[in-house]
Amino acid sequence: MTSSKTGVKKKKSPATASFNDSDQTTACNRQCSNDYILQKHPDLSYLIDSLDEILQLDIVVRGDLIVTDDVGIVVFVRSNNFLSQSVLNPGVTLSSDSIGKNAVGHVIETHVASVVTAEEHEWEPLKKLNTLAVPVMKQDRLIGCVGFATSYDSPSSVITVARTTIETAILASSKMVEARRTIEELYILREFYQNLDNSIGVMMLDRNYRILQTNREAEFILGLDRSDLCGRFLPDMIMGECELFTESTNEQEVEFRTNYGRVKARVKIQPILHTDSTHLGWRLNLEDTDQENLCPTAPRLCEFNHIVGRNAKFMRLIKLARSIARSPSNVLVTGESGTGKELFAQAVHCASSYSKGPFVAINCAAIPSELIETELFGYAEGAFTGAKKQGYQGKFVQADGGTLFLDEIGDMPLELQSKLLRVLQERVVVPVGGTKAIPVDIRIISATNQNLEGMIREKRFRADLFYRLNVISLKIPPLRERKDDIPLLVEHFLNIHAKRLGKENCSITEEALEVLQGYNWPGNVRELENVVEMTVNIADQVIDVKHLPDRITNCKSSPEVKDGGEEVLPLDEIEKREILKALKAYEGNISQAAEALNIGRTKLYRKIKKYNLVLLVEVGEGM
Repeated sequence: MTSSKTGVKKKKSPATASFNDSDQTTACNRQCSNDYILQKHPDLSYLIDSLDEILQLDIVVRGDLIVTDDVGIVVFVRSNNFLSQSVLNPGVTLSSDSIGKNAVGHVIETHVASVVTAEEHEWEPLKKLNTLAVPVMKQDRLIGCVGFATSYDSPSSVITVARTTIETAILASSKMVEARRTIEELYILREFYQNLDNSIGVMMLDRNYRILQTNREAEFILGLDRSDLCGRFLPDMIMGECELFTESTNEQEVEFRTNYGRVKARVKIQPILHTDSTHLGWRLNLEDTDQENLCPTAPRLCEFNHIVGRNAKFMRLIKLARSIARSPSNVLVTGESGTGKELFAQAVHCASSYSKGPFVAINCAAIPSELIETELFGYAEGAFTGAKKQGYQGKFVQADGGTLFLDEIGDMPLELQSKLLRVLQERVVVPVGGTKAIPVDIRIISATNQNLEGMIREKRFRADLFYRLNVISLKIPPLRERKDDIPLLVEHFLNIHAKRLGKENCSITEEALEVLQGYNWPGNVRELENVVEMTVNIADQVIDVKHLPDRITNCKSSPEVKDGGEEVLPLDEIEKREILKALKAYEGNISQAAEALNIGRTKLYRKIKKYNLVLLVEVGEGM
């Protein structure tokens, strides 16, 4: 297309546009290929479809109807020969930069409906025409334009009626677009749930690669929650060149950009077709390349999909934990005894970039203070009498390339905390009795049920070590704050222990569940599991209230906690918790626990019996 006006810029049609050759037929409709329109913006295709309803109106016969994309490229023409086919064809650009002042160009610049009269045009073919253009908007973004050209001597009512008709058509098409998109998304989601597979990561995408749905495994691979993924455009998350969007069905490795770093995964994309072969969207399969080298005989660690709970507060914690899993930063897990701190540590490890390395755990409270240094840092050959001839690799070296879990970090001796801090800062370990520094690449996850900030004030824990460990904090709520999860947890533990004990049809009554939900659970989830295991042992098939321990059936309902306040506990409950804490700290040693509580051994035995803590100590609650 050329211009007779000097100085007017010319713009080439896009090379990707292909056009129908049917303009020599009797039909007066011409448009870019449907593939081009769908690729540019599918809403324009829906708009053109909706224009069919108005093409038969007399008003349209009084002019040429045009649809352009957001930069002014004509994608559809309804020609009544006001402009010749040699001048106006799909692929022509009507922007102001290309042909000078005209209604379409003005709309592209201002996003406001515009009318330009004959002599105002700069392009010669339009000088005897009046042009109208109406913007097509989507969420405050211009996606196209509908133009109308009529003779300059036509009545003014022609432009007025044409504008009303076009605006009505645009409104109708937008509603049709939403309805059609909803139907297509429902079809895609039906395909997703009918073929649900959590053995690999799966994403369902619309035609524009917008994420509609994901499964759990895809969330774990990317370290993002479903709410963080759905609605995002997949191309925005992929780094570098990628053949994924060439509709290749071959597997390929892709690097994703997430909020917490880069993640590599092997992906395969497949089109989703309707029964009439209409292309609706895409199914994307993902496999975590970091998991490929895991030893198949390694102990099974807890993953996020193994953690049981639906409580809103608990689910927010899981979402946070999953989102930070890919980060190499240190994590501090806090919470009362029995809440599952190590399970969270294992799940973070399994979802992290260190997952192909080992997960090494050490309980800082269970090892005598004189031995914990050698356990952590190891020792060199001949370091002391009785040492192994070949020396000993400490937990730091054992965890190289993986995760070191420091449980009960609050019980680490103060004199050892400075050595731990140096290792965390320098990432090298010097074994006891050795001189050679060993570099280590590990992630540190620590856990405690103690108030470390209070210990800092009491000079029992180093502030600099606390800040080094507490880069990311995960606070696990006690079971009494997520009692709505008790039925779910009971069912989970019931299935495990009933199967192990050969009572697979074992069940629990609603009355028993209500009693369990009324108990405070000072031992948290661990205590609940112990109770379920005990009841499965003593019940025949149905667990009822009579099978529950007296401490549970005799207790009163949990005290309510107001928002922003602290729970007020009965004195007996406080005493019971302190006894449990002492028994745990001294591994069930009655003499040491009694001394710490400043009471006699006999009195401590009486209180253990009073609070029915014998079973808890025997099955490990006091460990």
